[in-house]
Amino acid sequence: RKLIELPYNLCLGGRVALLKSEALCNYQFLYTKLKAFSLSSLLDDFQLAVELYSSDRELILMYETLLISGSSLDRRPTEMPGQIIGRLKAIIANEDLPNLCKLCRDAVQKDDCCLVPTSACLTSPGCRIRMVLSGHKGEITHVAVATSNTTGLSVAEDKKLKHWDLVSSVCLLTIKRVGNSVIPSFVAYAQDDSCAVVANRKGGIEVWQLLTGRLLYRTNTVKKAEKFTVSADQKWLAVASSKEAGLWKIDTGELIWKRQIKQEPCDVVIICNTVVLSLNGSPGLLKLSLDDGTNCSVQCPLTDENRLMCTSAHASSSHLYILLRKSKEVHCHDMESGRFSSIELTGVRHAEKLAAADNGGTFLALKNGELLKLTAAGPTTVCVQHGYITTFACNSSCCIVTGSSSSLICVFDLVNHDEEIQLVPSDRMQVPVDYIRNIQ
Repeated sequence: RKLIELPYNLCLGGRVALLKSEALCNYQFLYTKLKAFSLSSLLDDFQLAVELYSSDRELILMYETLLISGSSLDRRPTEMPGQIIGRLKAIIANEDLPNLCKLCRDAVQKDDCCLVPTSACLTSPGCRIRMVLSGHKGEITHVAVATSNTTGLSVAEDKKLKHWDLVSSVCLLTIKRVGNSVIPSFVAYAQDDSCAVVANRKGGIEVWQLLTGRLLYRTNTVKKAEKFTVSADQKWLAVASSKEAGLWKIDTGELIWKRQIKQEPCDVVIICNTVVLSLNGSPGLLKLSLDDGTNCSVQCPLTDENRLMCTSAHASSSHLYILLRKSKEVHCHDMESGRFSSIELTGVRHAEKLAAADNGGTFLALKNGELLKLTAAGPTTVCVQHGYITTFACNSSCCIVTGSSSSLICVFDLVNHDEEIQLVPSDRMQVPVDYIRNIQ
């Protein structure tokens, strides 16, 4: 009863000092509640406290520490000592924060975690994290952001589709049993953000109306589908497998065309009334007309067979960005003129996914499970602290990400993100040289 009711009663009673010393900045309370309940229950307590006492430095720092440690603590509560000390040690050394100092001292003395850092080695709180969304019961497989930047979509292994308010963190809609008994692997907005397209790797697609939660239709596309994409105007869905590719009209589910391909697709995008595929083992880009699927191979001066592609964030732009996984440059292909140019970006080499965050040369890249914001000025981390990132979606002002084996979604602000973030090697629980304590 104390674990559930104490933070709530102390918050509403205005007893902030007791709230911190006995609950939200008390290591034993935090660790016990994390193990007995979940990270989500702890975050609920902190969210109420931060809303009521938004100027309290210790509450805010502890709240953000739990947020950016979410992927690790959600799976392994015993990592709490390492996460807290690794993130807060540098801050408490330079500021007068008595409750957090005691919290770190208590964390060091616990025997639950054999490895505890002796110095600050993880990203400290203070980044531009907006909120954490929880509600799925399985690993999240895909996410999407609306063009308005105010709502988002997620699908997970629990076969649920969730529609989120990215301003208030409220779940606006939950639809169960999506995917027709198959785990969904893709979700996107359609029809001016009024519908959600859900797809799975068996080629099945569903279109749901977000206002009512009604299924508009369900159909099949291609077998063993590997790549999906929705056009910028949200009217077309392209699907590709290792044997065929096709285009569907989203509002009716009508098949426009289907064509055979002989290589595994590396990526697929829709731009300038064209479906563009990058195929493993192919020297060029395969362009298929949006009208009838007519083939037109583009001989681009790029020799690496493993290409990642993304379009400009602006729907009317004709720029296709291409990343060779061993290159330090992002290549820009103007689809109207056919010309190629290059943008040199530090930190882009070996990236696994690329997205254009705006039309001014700002990109997000997924690299070694970490999400980087890339500009001409250099790379900055967006959410290396959220664990091993597996999927993300972004728009001009925000980005939502989720990590491997995680049922949590983090929402980050991208505007002026560079001011407070520093690049660090990794926030996964690895063991650096100074990360040793005596093992009892």
